Amino acid sequence: MTVNRNKNLPEHIKNAFLADPRFGFCLDESLSNEDLIVQFERIYGVSRPRTPDSSIVAMVDKVTGYADECWSVFFSAFIPFVYDCVYRRLYEAAILPEVKHG
Repeated sequence: MTVNRNKNLPEHIKNAFLADPRFGFCLDESLSNEDLIVQFERIYGVSRPRTPDSSIVAMVDKVTGYADECWSVFFSAFIPFVYDCVYRRLYEAAILPEVKHG
């Protein structure tokens, strides 16, 4: 996936995508976790395009832009979610110095 495809992403997320390969890894791993995606779709009210029942439906979805629009809406929400809830939690914790408690 390229950053240029999704122009709705905030600049700090685009920069993380370009500057830190770990963010791409987090996104790939998150996309491979079906349970995470299903719960994300439920909570955020977005979804991936439907699975076409036939090749005709698939062609219509492609020609009308339905599939592309669904993916755009999905990734506009999913990429910031992964950035905030996975990437930042995993890698900022590893970068920050340990805090000594009492």
